[in-house]
Amino acid sequence: MADITLSTFVNGVPSDPSTVESNFYAPTAAGTASLEAINGHLDNANREAGWDISRSHIQQGAQSRGQAVGGNINMDYFGDVFNGWTLTEDASSPAEADKFYQVIPGAAITYYLPFSPTLVVLSWSVLVASRYDKQGIASDTDFETTASRIRLFVNGSRQANKEFPIPAKGLGNSAGLDGNWDRTWSGFLLINNPAAGWHSASLRIVSFPETNGTVASITARPNNQARVRVRHMDYVYFR
Repeated sequence: MADITLSTFVNGVPSDPSTVESNFYAPTAAGTASLEAINGHLDNANREAGWDISRSHIQQGAQSRGQAVGGNINMDYFGDVFNGWTLTEDASSPAEADKFYQVIPGAAITYYLPFSPTLVVLSWSVLVASRYDKQGIASDTDFETTASRIRLFVNGSRQANKEFPIPAKGLGNSAGLDGNWDRTWSGFLLINNPAAGWHSASLRIVSFPETNGTVASITARPNNQARVRVRHMDYVYFR
């Protein structure tokens, strides 16, 4: 910005109070007509030669800010809560399928951006396991990779390619490998130039309901169960 130009006064002549006031505070787009310029209008042109800006001159949070949340308990999800959800609908009608997804406590965060930053980084880590009783099911192919599923939602919308299929423990392929361990999902998402204001991010889970629509007359099978342990969900933004 250009140098500040203030109104001057003549010695011995009464001063106009409004002019005195405007010298201290008269907000304009350029910010050059009053000392109001110090409220965000100063730039490198106002820096005295030889005076360098160091970290101590930058207000905390002016360039970046972040927060993290997490959890320290096991959270169990049972299949009958998600009755009506199908893998087919999840792919063909995501708007309807997403209504079944449940927000995972500790893996959800709401944050405020005071300005539109260059970049927001979301990151998370959860430990998950799932068990599925396949009594009466001729093939366990689907359940090896979709006994439960977690997706990332930002501002209420699922994010492409940010999903984590959870195979059921005890079910496996011909080598017996797919579902024999608990699994950890650690991921991140980069968001470029988001708008200022409130935003949200959450991991949400869905699990196969107790009775799958493609299998008839399945009886004596307990609820399917998925267990989640949240390590963290966090964000950081950079101006």
